[in-house]
Formats: sequence, C-alpha cells, structure tokens
Amino acid sequence: MRNSITIQSIAEAIRTKRPDLTVEISNTIKNRQTLQGLTIKSPSVNIAPNIYVDAYIEKFHDIDSIASAILNTYEEHKCLNNFNVSDILSKDFILEHITLVMQQESDEPLIKLPNVSERFKGAEAYLAIAGTETDGAFSIKLNPQILASAGLDIEEDNLFERAIDNIRASVEIKSMFETLKQMIALPDGCDEPSPFPENMYVATNKSKMKGASVILCEDVLYDFAKEHNLLDKGFFILPSSTSEVLFVFGDNLDINSLSDMVRSVNDTELDPVDILSNQAWHYVPSKK
Repeated sequence: MRNSITIQSIAEAIRTKRPDLTVEISNTIKNRQTLQGLTIKSPSVNIAPNIYVDAYIEKFHDIDSIASAILNTYEEHKCLNNFNVSDILSKDFILEHITLVMQQESDEPLIKLPNVSERFKGAEAYLAIAGTETDGAFSIKLNPQILASAGLDIEEDNLFERAIDNIRASVEIKSMFETLKQMIALPDGCDEPSPFPENMYVATNKSKMKGASVILCEDVLYDFAKEHNLLDKGFFILPSSTSEVLFVFGDNLDINSLSDMVRSVNDTELDPVDILSNQAWHYVPSKK
C-alpha cells in the first residue's frame, strides 16, 4: 500500500477532506535533501506552514490516516492573520535578524561565508534571517534579490560580521550533564553524579535551533579554550547536528576515532536533514 502513496494522492485526500483549504505541493531543498512538502492554507491568509510528508508516510499505513494527521498538524500551526511580507524583508528587520546557518557542504546557490569548509571540513554556512521566540520560529534563506530589494550590500553593510554579532549574542555552552538536567527538568540543586565525562560540553544557541553556527564566533572558541586551560593543545568539536555541536577534550582522544563516532551516529541515529558533517574538527587557538 505504501508504494502507491504519493504526495499527489495525499494532497488530493486533504482537498477532499477540507475543500475550504488551498493545498499545494511545495518541495524544498534542505541541507542537500529534497523534502516533499505541502503548503496548506485558508484563502483568507497569505502565509502557511510547509508540512513535510515523508515522516507521515513512514508512520501511517493508509492515505486517509496520513491526510488526517497532516491536517491535525496544520490546525496546530496555521496562521490566523495575514503576514506583511514587506515588513519581514525590510532593511531594518533583516539587519536585526540576520544570521548564519551551518549545513553540509553543498552546491546549493546560497550566500555563503567564505572558507568555512577549510576550517570545518564538510560544512558550510550561509546567510539567512531567523525569527526569535517573539517573532515565531522561522528561517528564510537570503539571496541577492532579497538583499537588493532591501537596499543591502554584503560588503558595504558588513552582513557577515552583523550575522556573527547576532549569533554571539545568543551563544549557550553547558556541560552535557547540565544540558540533560535542563531537558528533563531536574532541579538545579540536584546532586546526582553526572553520567557523562566532565570534559564534554554542548554548544548551541538559546533557541536550540540551527545552533551549530556558534562555532563561527572565533572569540567563543578562544574563550572556551582559555577557560579550560586549552590554549596550547586546543579541543575537539563534534558536529552532532545542525542545531548543536559538542566540545570535548582529553589526552586520549584522537581525530580519527572521533570522526568514526560522528559518522556512526550520522548513519544510525540522525535524520539526514540534520547532519552537519561526517568529520570531527580540532580547534587550536591562534596565539594572541
């Protein structure tokens, strides 16, 4: 049955269930993966979530269940009001929300920060704008047309530097144990022994979305090395996903074994769209 399920048949099933909605097929390239998506919206609004269907096809066995589940997702995330596109693509909004997103190295035509793959093999970083918790969670890839429309120039307006400044303002680095306690809401005074090595830290941003880009802030890496007395030998960076990286250090670690571990996790546990690189990286601070 699953072999006969196509995105076209899912779209038609949703239209049959909800003839009041507009349903369009909208495939998207995301981190070298082509994702099958549906844009569902009421004719009275001008913006809608793009819902990717592959996970629904995997989870459910028939078109009716898939269509119902996608409609439930739509109801949870639908936009109730029209969206002023000119506001979000204005010069001031872009400068306030501009950021860099890291993903696997690709041929996708993006505005990319130069030389990223030389420092972080297998990865790249591109300009985007990202919504804060106040604005709602979203990200939009920037292109020359959007910048020109907003009256922005990459060099004259120092867009890469502004993006890194915005990233720096949201950096969050915690030990693996502190991260776990936050995830499962353990009290701050919990004195349970840590099940993780003391030399393992999670680096991300406050939103926990697309947070791997914190490693583009040279001063963040340098300050971590200084704090942990690693200015001479540095530390390793494990690209655990596009949303976070791990900082690890120790005398018995080597880059090849760590890269093997990264590849194993990528192959067995990570969604391909979340993979950042198959390589571990070694950071050694430049002498100041």
